[in-house]
Amino acid sequence: MREARHANAAKNHNEKRAIKNDETKTSIAAEVGPSAFAAFAMLGLVFGGCCSNVYALESIINFESGSGTLLTFVQFSFVAVTGYVSQFDYKRPPLFLAPTKVPLSRWAVNIVLFFAINVLNNHAFSYDISVPVHIILRSGGSITTMIAGYLYGKRYSKMQIMSVVLLSIGVIQAAWSDAANKSTSNTSSKTAFSTGLIILFVAQILSAIMAMLRTFRSLSNSHPVRTS
Repeated sequence: MREARHANAAKNHNEKRAIKNDETKTSIAAEVGPSAFAAFAMLGLVFGGCCSNVYALESIINFESGSGTLLTFVQFSFVAVTGYVSQFDYKRPPLFLAPTKVPLSRWAVNIVLFFAINVLNNHAFSYDISVPVHIILRSGGSITTMIAGYLYGKRYSKMQIMSVVLLSIGVIQAAWSDAANKSTSNTSSKTAFSTGLIILFVAQILSAIMAMLRTFRSLSNSHPVRTS
């Protein structure tokens, strides 16, 4: 009898432990599941959107290399239409736009620079610049931003300078390698590639100027000038 009681007690204890473990696993899954799903969905949308965007861009450029200006027009048209819908106010004719929270003149220079940068970047495809090289060259804007920041008075650590130097070396090697492949073709292709590099370089300089203006404006906002 005593052995039977011990067996029943052990059996009940094991059943309670199994039930408790199942409840713990269920609660953990209920807590971690939504967060994990949100993280995977976010990563899928980011990488899926970026990869599909680059694939579509390369397909368009390979089909018609001179369609960069059309891409810029479509991009800005889409942003303008969606922005107008979100800012629509039927009580404010004739443009039916909601009142701005900041004056337009405050961001006019940034708007012009942003438009010019996008036009130049997309127009560079017309000069025998491939999409991979285009992406690599645009990622090398850190050097121009650092130079502009240094001229503005900003100082950087040795680690930041070394990182930018290594990045710039990689960008130069990628451009040099692609230029060497272009040199095996006709001279006109090599000349067009050089023109495309100059256009991208000008766009990088304008990007650095825009970044400095944005930094200067944010600093002026955080430290406003007091008037007596």
